[in-house]
Amino acid sequence: MEEIRLKATEKEIVSMIKSIFDKDVVTRTDNDLLLVEVDIENVLRSYVQAVVNVVRVKLGDKLFDIKEDGETLTIMIKDTVLAEPEYKSDDFCYNTVGRDIYAVYVDRENLLRLNKFTGGGEFIMNESTDKEAFFRFMTPQGAYMVPAGDYLVYDDWKERFYNVTKEDFERQARLKQPDLSGISGFSDYLDKKYGLDVRKRAIKLEEEYNELKEALSPYVDTGCMDYKALAHIIDELADVNLLIYHIAHLFGYTQKQLLLMAKDKIEKREKEPLYKRDVKPKEVCCGSCKYLEYEDITGNGVCREDGDLHGVGDCCSMYKPDIKTEEITSHDRNNR
Repeated sequence: MEEIRLKATEKEIVSMIKSIFDKDVVTRTDNDLLLVEVDIENVLRSYVQAVVNVVRVKLGDKLFDIKEDGETLTIMIKDTVLAEPEYKSDDFCYNTVGRDIYAVYVDRENLLRLNKFTGGGEFIMNESTDKEAFFRFMTPQGAYMVPAGDYLVYDDWKERFYNVTKEDFERQARLKQPDLSGISGFSDYLDKKYGLDVRKRAIKLEEEYNELKEALSPYVDTGCMDYKALAHIIDELADVNLLIYHIAHLFGYTQKQLLLMAKDKIEKREKEPLYKRDVKPKEVCCGSCKYLEYEDITGNGVCREDGDLHGVGDCCSMYKPDIKTEEITSHDRNNR
């Protein structure tokens, strides 16, 4: 049987199926389809369904169909369908000497952006290291391969692609800042359109936040995301951000001010763990314990003694007062 050279995503799927089912996987072609077949006799139904769910997310539009007959699971994968490339999207625009250019860094983490930029492609694996060596995609002139770790650049003057090393590109170019002139007076527009009732806007924020959670849920569950899923998440994120922007405006703040306030809190809590925390210093709790480390913005952290995660209000028998906390408590007593 002729050996089939699998694309990066297809290779991941075959490897996953082998690992979960502990069975050999057969790959073959049928017209324009790649068929991935595996025996599912005596395999738990929950395992089969879990694999099917992950495959649907990983393949997205490339999935043609999935069939089960009780004995065999068959995954039918379409050849890469090229979408209309978005060479000149603002998402890819950089400023360089005298002109704008469009580019994407070639890395596995950027696969969704690369597919949007080029219209669709795949990573070619290095067989000796099992890592991505090149990103391959089709252009009007034919197939183009760019090494992983380079920047892929589109020249809109000559209407062609070329690649530049990471070092050379980042020395010459910087990401173009978005033009915000179009949103001048946007806050006033939102006031007129939606009103000034903060309570109503807060209710709407909760609604949009729940929609964002729902959009993120498949990614949280599987760790996989296709381009459509990403577009949905970004759309919901924009809705949430709009509500935060408007509510902040109604309270007299800009988003820049809110970000600076959050930055100030993070930086000062590195030295003062109780800074702007609604926790009394004298309380015997994890938030004022010297063993609490690696705190996040909410005050949760890891206990150096038991290695577990603890919230700012948790309490336990290993509590030891933080020196900074004792100083704050003493200062409070002396100033009553």
